[in-house]
Amino acid sequence: MAPGLGCSRSGGEAGSSSVTSVFGVMILLALLFLATQVLVHLWAVSTVTAVAFDEARRVSAASADGTLAGGCDDRVEPRVRARLGAWGRSAAVSCSPHPTRPEAITVRVVGPTPARSLARIGFSPVADIDRSATFLTETPPSADPPPADPPPHPPLSDGP
Repeated sequence: MAPGLGCSRSGGEAGSSSVTSVFGVMILLALLFLATQVLVHLWAVSTVTAVAFDEARRVSAASADGTLAGGCDDRVEPRVRARLGAWGRSAAVSCSPHPTRPEAITVRVVGPTPARSLARIGFSPVADIDRSATFLTETPPSADPPPADPPPHPPLSDGP
């Protein structure tokens, strides 16, 4: 081969070009974006679960005090929305007696995930956040006095 007509290979850069480097960086950024969206979704699910749990606990304890008739009132939804911030405006909040256990209160929060890109790229199971918390309604102490203790047993004897 004549000088100047052959390929000149220098060190460790054989086969690399700016196209493959850009492609590699794009894949890295896409994976970073996906990881960020998953973390945002997990954070939102955790926050919604905690708010529903706290509100169900509050409602069940308040119904024991007699301050809430039936456990739920008009203050539950605004309180949940306020704790969820801007995301709470698009969420549906419900507070109701449990369908199979009338002594329990259920608070349910449903809304779209803030990580909307996950739903757009095909992860439809994470398109919505649907969390509920159920607590047994605490019963207030009754005004009746507690039952008297049963009489003590007679001492055991050694024989006839």
